[in-house]
This record gives sequence, C-alpha cells and structure tokens, in this order.
Amino acid sequence: EVFDRKLKRKATGIGFVVTYFNGDMYTGNFKDGLRSGPGSMRYQNGNLYVGDWVLNAKDDNDGTMYYWNNEK
Repeated sequence: EVFDRKLKRKATGIGFVVTYFNGDMYTGNFKDGLRSGPGSMRYQNGNLYVGDWVLNAKDDNDGTMYYWNNEK
C-alpha cells in the first residue's frame, strides 16, 4: 500500500510516481493505496509493464510486458 503522508491517508488519485526501495518505479493511478487502473511499472532489471492494474496486480489481459532484451 502507498500512503500519502501529506494528506495522512492511503493514496487515491491519478498521476502518482512512486519509486520502491528495490528500484522499481510505478507511474499511474492508485485507489485506497493500491495500484489501480492505467499505469506502468519500470522494473530495476529494465523490463517495463504498461497496462491496467487491479488490486495492486497486473491485469495480464489488458497490458503488455516489454523485456529489456526486446522480447514481448
């Protein structure tokens, strides 16, 4: 979960950019602190997922994973 310290509640809204401790970076929407709706995740290994998120998980039916070695 992502917590909005300024508003003192779980993050909800569009256009968030979050960098995680492991180096992964998410850009997109949150609802009640969870990744939700359209967004992208650039993983520290160079892979990139672009698509929808449901309850903090990738929606593999409506998204694309791009691998650093150009596989899709």
